[in-house]
Amino acid sequence: DLTGVVFLRCDLSNVDFTGATLAGADLRGCPIEGMRAGPSELRGATVDEAQALALVRAMDISID
Repeated sequence: DLTGVVFLRCDLSNVDFTGATLAGADLRGCPIEGMRAGPSELRGATVDEAQALALVRAMDISID
């Protein structure tokens, strides 16, 4: 359970958060390339704009 954790200057690249609870967690500013986490794990987490775009792309969602 990672509820409310603030990841400060953490490299989260290739971290597998499958099955984790990240509600209230703050991932802003952390590299997330290759991070494995889906909508259920990320529900309630805080990410920055660049991370949000990377997550959308990773889910194969198009933005027009």
